[in-house]
Amino acid sequence: MKYTSRWQGLQIDAEGEGISPELSKDVNLVGTLLGQSIRTVAGNSSFEKVENSRTLCKKAYQNGEEESRQKVIDSFKDLDEREIDWLLRSFTSFFHLVNKAEQIEIIRINRRREQQADSEHPRTESIMEAVSEFHRQGLRSEEAVDVLKKLDIQPTLTAHPTEARRRSILHLQQNIAEHLVDLSSQDLTLDERDELMTSLYHKISIILTTDDVRPSRLSVEDEVRNSLYFLRSSIWETIPRLYRDLRNAFETYYGVVPELPRIIKYRTWIGGDRDGNPYVKADVTRLAQKYQRYTALSLYENRLDELWRELSISSRQIDTPERLQQSIDRDLELLPEYVPTMKQYWHEPYRVKISCILEKVRRLIRWNEGESNRPEWHPERYQPKDLLADLNTIKKSLLDCGFEDLAHRGMLADLIAQVETFGYRMAAMDIRQHSRVFEHVTGELLRLAGVVEDYSDLDDQQRCEVLSTELTNPRPLVSPDTELTDTSRELLDTFAVIRESLQIDPESIGSVIVSMTHERSDLLEVLLIAKQMQLWQYRDGKAESLIDVVPLFETIEDLRNSSTLMSELFEDPVYSAQLDA
Repeated sequence: MKYTSRWQGLQIDAEGEGISPELSKDVNLVGTLLGQSIRTVAGNSSFEKVENSRTLCKKAYQNGEEESRQKVIDSFKDLDEREIDWLLRSFTSFFHLVNKAEQIEIIRINRRREQQADSEHPRTESIMEAVSEFHRQGLRSEEAVDVLKKLDIQPTLTAHPTEARRRSILHLQQNIAEHLVDLSSQDLTLDERDELMTSLYHKISIILTTDDVRPSRLSVEDEVRNSLYFLRSSIWETIPRLYRDLRNAFETYYGVVPELPRIIKYRTWIGGDRDGNPYVKADVTRLAQKYQRYTALSLYENRLDELWRELSISSRQIDTPERLQQSIDRDLELLPEYVPTMKQYWHEPYRVKISCILEKVRRLIRWNEGESNRPEWHPERYQPKDLLADLNTIKKSLLDCGFEDLAHRGMLADLIAQVETFGYRMAAMDIRQHSRVFEHVTGELLRLAGVVEDYSDLDDQQRCEVLSTELTNPRPLVSPDTELTDTSRELLDTFAVIRESLQIDPESIGSVIVSMTHERSDLLEVLLIAKQMQLWQYRDGKAESLIDVVPLFETIEDLRNSSTLMSELFEDPVYSAQLDA
C-alpha cells in the first residue's frame, strides 16, 4: 500500500506474523509513523536506540535464548536518563497504539462473523444466538422475556490505580482509532487519504509527547470525571445497541417486538468509597453526584434536541392522538410562560411535547448548577420515572398513529433505553465505610442519648439487643444540632447526602457497604444511623428502608465465618424486616 504526497513511498504491507493482514498493516502503519515522530522530536540518536532495543527484544522473544536476553539487558546499561525516558515513552506510546489496533481488529472480526451469520446460524456468543436458543428449546416469547427479567447485570466502576491514564490520552487514542477505521475505507480519494494520514501522524506525535500519567495523585474529583468519560461515550452509545439487538432477535425468532425489561445498569465506587481514602468526604460525594446528574441531563438534552428534529409530524397531515394532546395541555398548564414560544409549532404536536420535556430537563440542569433554587424546579418534582412517562406517551402516540418502526426502532426507543439505564445518575453510587467507623458513631449517638455509656464494652449479643430496641423505637437519638465529634458529624453528613440524592433519583445510591464486617451488629449499626437520618424506620413489625446495607467479608476468618453470620442476620427480626423492605 502506498500513499501520495508527503506519504509517497510509505510501505506498510502485512508481514504475516500469525495475525490478520489488516491488523498487521495497522500495526506497521502506527509503528512507522511513531518511528518517524520519534526521529523528528527526539532526534536520530534516540530513534536508533529505540529501534535497536526493539530489534533486540524481538530476537530475544523469538529464539528464547538466555544470551539474547542478556544482550537486551546490556543494551540498557549505558543509557543516560534522557535516553531511558525516550525509550520508555516510545514503547508506552507503541503499546497504546497497538492496543487500539487490536480493538479495531476485534470489531472487524465480529463484523465479518455477523455478515456471514443468518437466522439458522447466528453469530456465536451473540444476543441473536441466545434468543435463538430460547426458541429452539420451545420457550414462548413471554417465557423468554421472563428469563430476561431474572437478569441483573451491574458492572461497577472503580478508581483502580492501574487505570491511571489521563483523559487527554484517552481522547487521543479514540481519535487514532477513528482514523485507522477511516483509512480502511475503499472510497477515499487520494487527497482524503493524505489528509487522514497527516492527521494520524499529528495525533501520534502528540500522544508521544503528552504525559501519560499525571505528575501528582489524581484527586477524587478527577477520578469521577475519568469515570464519566467512559459512561458518557462508549457505555452511553452501547446501551441502545444492546436493546436493539434484543428487539431484532425477538422479531427474528418470534415475530414480535415485546416490551423488554431493563437487564443492565451501572454502579460506581468513585466518590463514595471512603474506606482508606481520607479525601472522600460528604462534600466530595455530593459533588460527584452533581457531576453525574449534569452528565445525564446534558446527554438527555442533546438527544431530545435530535428527537425534536426527527419528529416533525404535522397535525395537518395526520390526526393528533388524544393522549398526546392531553399530555401537552397538562405541560403547558405547568409552563404557562412557555406557551407563547410554542405558537409557531401548534401544528407539530410531537415537537411541542418534546419542547416541553426539554424545558423541564433544562430547568433541572439550571437547578443542578445552582442557577435556580425555585422549589418547582427541584428534580423531586420531575424524576426519571416522570421523564420516562413523558417519553412513553410519545411512544404510545406514535403506535396509535401506526408508526411502529419509529416507536420501536427509532431514536425515541434508544432514548427510553438510556433513561431506564442511567436515570439522573449515570451509575448508582455505592457508599463504602469501615465497620469501626459505624461502631464509633453508633457508640457516640447511644451515649449522648443516655442509652449506654460505653457501647464498645458490650459483646455482639448485647450490642444487638440494644440496637434492636432502639431500631424499633421511633424517636431519634439526638437532635440535628447536637454537637458531635468530627468522625460522627462527617458520617451523618454523608447520610444526609444519601437522602438528598435519593430524593432526586431513587436509584442514585446503590448500597451502603460495610467493609471489614465481623459481627451481626456491624449491619444493625448502619440501620440505626440510617434511622437517625430519616432513611429507615420501623412500624407495626415492618421496616421502611431507602437503602440497602451490604456486608463485605475481607479476612480469611471472616470469610470462613460468613455462612454462620449470614444465617444469624437472616434470622434476626430487624434485619429480616430490612431485607423485606
